Amino acid sequence: LVGARRHVPLQGTFTNAFSDKGRFAELLQSIEVKVALNPRAPLIGAAHYGLMLLGRHS
Repeated sequence: LVGARRHVPLQGTFTNAFSDKGRFAELLQSIEVKVALNPRAPLIGAAHYGLMLLGRHS
């Protein structure tokens, strides 16, 4: 959850809504959800991926 507030309850309403998807419920319950506090996380990830494609970062 990029850009989420610092204190996001990762249980209760959120996890119930996330995993309550019928036949996919069991699969979604097995996925670990983390909170990214850095609002630039998507940009940093894209830059890292671009450097990997260029062979300049591992």
